[in-house]
Amino acid sequence: MWVKILENVNMATGALFSNKLRSLLTMLGITIGVASVVLLMSVGQALEDFVLGEFSSFGSDLVFVFGRADNSAGDTLNAENDFEIFTPMNEEQLRALQDSLNVPDASVVAADLAVGDPIEYDGDEYDSQVVGVTPNYIEAYNFTIGIGESLNWDHQDTSARVAVIGTDVVEEVFDGQYPIGEAIRIGGVNFEVIGVWGEIDSFTNPTINDIVVLPLSTVQRRLIGEREPNGEYPVTSITVKARNSVVVQNVVDQVRTTLRDVNDLDADEADDFVVFSQNQFLDTLDTITSLLTVFLATIAGISLVVGGIGVMNIMLVTVTERTREIGVRKAMGAQRMDILTQFLVESVTMAVIGGAIGTVIAVILSIAATLSISGLSITVSVFSILLATLISTIVGVVFGVYPAIRASSMQPIDALRHE
Repeated sequence: MWVKILENVNMATGALFSNKLRSLLTMLGITIGVASVVLLMSVGQALEDFVLGEFSSFGSDLVFVFGRADNSAGDTLNAENDFEIFTPMNEEQLRALQDSLNVPDASVVAADLAVGDPIEYDGDEYDSQVVGVTPNYIEAYNFTIGIGESLNWDHQDTSARVAVIGTDVVEEVFDGQYPIGEAIRIGGVNFEVIGVWGEIDSFTNPTINDIVVLPLSTVQRRLIGEREPNGEYPVTSITVKARNSVVVQNVVDQVRTTLRDVNDLDADEADDFVVFSQNQFLDTLDTITSLLTVFLATIAGISLVVGGIGVMNIMLVTVTERTREIGVRKAMGAQRMDILTQFLVESVTMAVIGGAIGTVIAVILSIAATLSISGLSITVSVFSILLATLISTIVGVVFGVYPAIRASSMQPIDALRHE
């Protein structure tokens, strides 16, 4: 059996080389299709790894807590729109979550409060992300201080007018000059710059280096000034860091139990807050990026269909051109299966060679892309190569089977009479 297959492969190779240009043009569709599928799958996987890695750099042990989604603001803005926002949380809820008896598996409980005011310096205004945070916010997100000092609990307890700024703020506001000790104005209040964040390389949040953080209590009392109906100061969200990634779900459950108790919810009442872990977010993101990769590969696969039609077309032409050869072979005792196998192997050989060339092109392009795009590592996996080989073989079989059947169905007399 293997001897016959090798003979057919040799015959197929000879037939391809006897019409080099035609064979090359026919294989071009398969080559482009396979190269597109392999390359897009590799790029999709690389993007997936990169994006997940960026989010994972903050740790897979974070739990995020927000207030409930509220439609009431939408009624004020536009009654016809379903405009949802998260209502603020408050310090009572924060204190409850900071109690180690309530959330024993938490190592850090940090909070933040967004500020909409711009930065004023030397008579000019600059739009940046201004956020009030608790001092352990840095620990929760694994941030570092580049120069100067960080916020501390004394700043928080005294509502100090101090600020830590990002590297982009240094460039934009201070023209790259040493900013420590300089005063900036936010919401009519002067703040002394005491530190600069270490530069954070984040594809997922390219504006993160444009952040200015202030003590949470300072923002609540000096900038916002408003309290919730229960008399507590608001916070935008709360971040809880678990002791390790194993107990993240325990933290989620403990946070839900604590907040339901603080909010005095009955057993049949739904949560009036939102709690989700970074693992849940990463799982959702992984699903989205995987679907995107499959979608891109499917789109690229359309070119394979076009290439396969080209293979079928050329094989039909080949069968017509070699009608007398088929008649001679049948007259000499060749069986129908022998003829079918001969042309089917020729079709598959053409497709596999085209697929191999496409795989090589994909590898070269992936290396070039990796060298030219910083931080993105695109590699063609063994799975992609095996998949390319399988796809090429399937294309050769599917689009070669009809010409092969047509060749094998010829009657010897009719084939020998063919001019």
